[in-house]
Amino acid sequence: MADHDYGRPTDVTWLLKKVPRQTFRQNSLATVIMQLRFHPILKVTERIADFQDRVRPRFPGFDTIESQTIEITSSGSGELHTETAYRFHAESEPTKVSLHTSAVSIEYGAHQSRDVLLRDVETVLSALEAVYAPIVTKRLGIRYVNLISRSRITSALGRSVSWRDLLTQNFAQVPGGVAELDDVTTFLAEVTSPCDHGRMTLRYGIVPDAVPVAISVANAPSADRKFRLDTDRYVEGSFKFDEVLARANGFVEDIFQVFMTAAGPALVEWMNQGALS
Repeated sequence: MADHDYGRPTDVTWLLKKVPRQTFRQNSLATVIMQLRFHPILKVTERIADFQDRVRPRFPGFDTIESQTIEITSSGSGELHTETAYRFHAESEPTKVSLHTSAVSIEYGAHQSRDVLLRDVETVLSALEAVYAPIVTKRLGIRYVNLISRSRITSALGRSVSWRDLLTQNFAQVPGGVAELDDVTTFLAEVTSPCDHGRMTLRYGIVPDAVPVAISVANAPSADRKFRLDTDRYVEGSFKFDEVLARANGFVEDIFQVFMTAAGPALVEWMNQGALS
């Protein structure tokens, strides 16, 4: 895995194809999320207008949503917390920023490019620091969810393609080789391992098209199958707030290396088709 500009790299156990950065004409991304968690800031509501002023040029839309979380205490009992999340929307794309007392996130329903993501992260971090400093961090995570449709790519390329055309050998098979990869079998595998400055969780497999990215495929209804490549790169614990942007950049690079390790020749061919966005 490539070294990054933040801190000193540590040994890693991931065996990833190392390739230079590339810009593709289209992608298979369904969702991209960046989330920064921090110790609670009770003045979030009081100063939300100041935060909005700083992100409004990029995210002029606004609404609120009530959310509930259950926190498991050290004694094993659960505590229910209800709070308001403030959401800021981009004008002409499915992208939103969510802020509440202990986290800020950016979520993309249509990922444009790494550069757009990092500019948005910088905008949000700058607003957060200007309004609410000091920020005491707890966790930084970036998650990319790809849904690769064999039927869609077959149609676009004008020829039949198999999963072995779309994916490299280690991904175009059920783990352990205990079942055939066909049009009726579904599976979902998960690997979590240490990485430079944190950890990475990879979830991958053939899933029904109708299954949301956040739930199990067990007992899901029959539907068109897609290959899901869901990569979550994160670090937990306290780290300096001014390291967040550099770490985010490094995390995106790590996720790209995972994707290129999985991508077969037909998938790369399809991604290079069409007009650049």
